[in-house]
Amino acid sequence: MDESASASVREARADLTRLLDRAAKGEPTVITRGGVPVAANAEIFRRLAPDGA
Repeated sequence: MDESASASVREARADLTRLLDRAAKGEPTVITRGGVPVAANAEIFRRLAPDGA
């Protein structure tokens, strides 16, 4: 999936772990139902590494 990735509800159910891993990396995914966007899966908080990187 690219930066403007989307997944159907069915795909999101089947592959939730991968979508959550993408969100944790800052890669959002739009969840669609019947081709219509209904939700977005994205990181809630930006994490900072101890060294500030």
